[in-house]
Amino acid sequence: MTPGDLASSTTAEAVDAMDQLHGLAMATHAQLLALVGDYDRRQAWKEDGATAMADWLVARYGMAWGTASEWVRVAHVLESCPTLAARVNEGRLSFDQLCPLATLCAEDPGAETDLVEQTEGYSAAQLRRLARRSRRPTNDDANEVHRRRCLTWRPTGSYLRISGRLAPEAGAVVAKALFRLAEGAPKDPATGAYDPFESRCADALVGLCSTALTEDAGADRATVVIHAPLSALVGGEGAGEAEDGCLLAPETLRRLACDGRIGAVAEGPDGTVVGVGRTTRVVPAWLARQVRRRDQGCRFPGCRRRRWAHSHHLAYWGDGGSTDLENLVTLCHYHHRRVHEEGWRVEGAPAGELVFVTPGGRVFASRAPALRPEVRRRLPDSGGPEPVSPDLADTG
Repeated sequence: MTPGDLASSTTAEAVDAMDQLHGLAMATHAQLLALVGDYDRRQAWKEDGATAMADWLVARYGMAWGTASEWVRVAHVLESCPTLAARVNEGRLSFDQLCPLATLCAEDPGAETDLVEQTEGYSAAQLRRLARRSRRPTNDDANEVHRRRCLTWRPTGSYLRISGRLAPEAGAVVAKALFRLAEGAPKDPATGAYDPFESRCADALVGLCSTALTEDAGADRATVVIHAPLSALVGGEGAGEAEDGCLLAPETLRRLACDGRIGAVAEGPDGTVVGVGRTTRVVPAWLARQVRRRDQGCRFPGCRRRRWAHSHHLAYWGDGGSTDLENLVTLCHYHHRRVHEEGWRVEGAPAGELVFVTPGGRVFASRAPALRPEVRRRLPDSGGPEPVSPDLADTG
């Protein structure tokens, strides 16, 4: 199909073309899987020095190991399931549908024809659920799942990517904890809408880990080391770097330095370490307790969260602000980030009323504003009792 054909085609013609091309791709894929199964059965991959068919596919075609393993598994299932193989050759299944169907057919080969016919029209998600529920795990399976539990993380540009797998019962605990914490997250005060659920789950995970570090008695073990030039902490210029290599924006550094356990590492212009300071907590524990007792939770209007609380400097210490009760207010992790990275301002007295101002200048105060005089004058008489004259108040 040429670009000219695409431009002149009707919607129906475009849909028909996609249908046929997808079917052709799946029929071709079925033929490819037949070759993969035969090549593996002959162990021809040994001639190229590979240790398994999946490894050969990875090396030959640059695919992920998990994808290659699935190709090999499905290829062997299709060898003994002619009804399923015929359905794929007709182009009537996607690969996402084929994989769970292959699992179902492999577990009960005698019911292959019935399974393929009964599940015609099922989505990939429905077929995955069927395949998952068809398994009857044994104690050996449970032990294997436990043995293979893992959690990994690695920096990818500006993010830390976390992935892993847990046993079902352990995963249920983690999912429930994250769900409950994410469910209780407040709305975005600027938009009145909730952040995406996945974003709130990420905040919940950070909060749980922050609580664990706060309660760790070993100060050195619980210290997160950030490398940054002094200009980034004081003047807001330059970037910092976490131990895992992720880069941090200047305002993120200032938020972390507001009330964090800091390992001071002085670096020269070329990155050479020229001095290491002792680890300190910017806000001493005794002072943090006073701040928490006075504030009784996050001071952002309507929040009042008590967990994952930080002591925020109204006047940043790097700009000359003092670390004392009159310059500190309690903010939860969510609203602390609003003030730093998202440009909100906090005005007022920590012991009195605080006003939060958006980057656009809109004010969020801790109480509703009073009626303006011109509005009050429009109200009808309330009809309440007339005030009693002091001379008549005590008539005996």
